[in-house]
Amino acid sequence: MEDCLHELYLHLHESRARLGATDNIRFYLYRALRRRLLDTVGRLNKLDSDDYLFDGAEFQIQPYEQTLVEEQLVEQQKLLVITR
Repeated sequence: MEDCLHELYLHLHESRARLGATDNIRFYLYRALRRRLLDTVGRLNKLDSDDYLFDGAEFQIQPYEQTLVEEQLVEQQKLLVITR
């Protein structure tokens, strides 16, 4: 927050020639600080796409027949265990 406040005053100083008059300086400063804080929080919350790369990930989709055969094999093994 202190950094945002410092940046706000620095911005005000640098752009003082372009700023217009205001009726309520307190409201203006609060509003400007609020915007700066929201921008900072937004930047911090963005996900860095480099952290979520799936270079080493392997995805395998098994064919339906292979899944069916494996399920039947498990059922047969259960029957063998129960009958013994």
